[in-house]
Amino acid sequence: MRAACDTLLSGHGLDYTLRGYYLPSKFLEIGGSRTRLPTLRAIAERPTGADVLNNLRQGPPRETIDRIVSPAWRGPWWKGQEEAMQTVLAPWLDSAEPYNAWDAFILHAVSKHYAFTGMLSVRAAANLRLPAFDAEVMDVYLRMPPAWRCAGRPVQLALRAVSPALARLPNANTHFRADLHPWLEIAALVGRGALRRVGLAGRPEVPSSMHSAGSWQDIPGLFRDDPGHRARFTQIRDNLDALGFGLFDLDQLKGCIDEHLDGRGKHTKLLRQLLTHEAWVRQFGIAGHG
Repeated sequence: MRAACDTLLSGHGLDYTLRGYYLPSKFLEIGGSRTRLPTLRAIAERPTGADVLNNLRQGPPRETIDRIVSPAWRGPWWKGQEEAMQTVLAPWLDSAEPYNAWDAFILHAVSKHYAFTGMLSVRAAANLRLPAFDAEVMDVYLRMPPAWRCAGRPVQLALRAVSPALARLPNANTHFRADLHPWLEIAALVGRGALRRVGLAGRPEVPSSMHSAGSWQDIPGLFRDDPGHRARFTQIRDNLDALGFGLFDLDQLKGCIDEHLDGRGKHTKLLRQLLTHEAWVRQFGIAGHG
């Protein structure tokens, strides 16, 4: 790759800086399918750090955390998280646009994002540019009200102005043209889903359960069916004493791993974090205890 190009572009960050993907938006739920709508949902006039914590799209669901954290630590866990969020996000929570607190959390945690280590690896071989954090792009982001970011329409119109041909290219995830109005895209997604359910439209063929028809791998399938990942998770499951530190209920943690590997549940975010946690403990030789 380095021989072919000296600069790589990454799309990391564009989903939240220009699309408002992690802002508290409304969702449409039909038949077990959940679709994000391009409009903000109501929040408290003066939301708290706890409000932000309980409405994040990152990390395992709260019910999973409550399941795997030992009862003695559950209360202190959430209390500490809420207090930290309140302290760090106070400037945005107390502002005229408290919706910005959600994006402030994301932006302040960029260096802790699982993709950040991958970015550092790329920089060892080539120049890496992230357009989302370009000074001019960031200035546009900071000037847009949250409702515009959540809708995503201004970015579509800008893309159409810059390059009409590019705007007509299909979105890698929906396969509809990139500049299709967000609400028309929602209608098209719902319509296509209905046709698939009644057998009048098929799903795209993919090579295996570890692939998807979009821009992301099927991560749940990868963790479950790839021999290397499956072996690592089995190894982690059989050595949880080294990872517990007295904080986790190891039986419940084992249960989550087994449920995912057996196809009885989906714990993708938890397993992704376990991979990082186990590598960290192993790399630095930290001794845990059950």
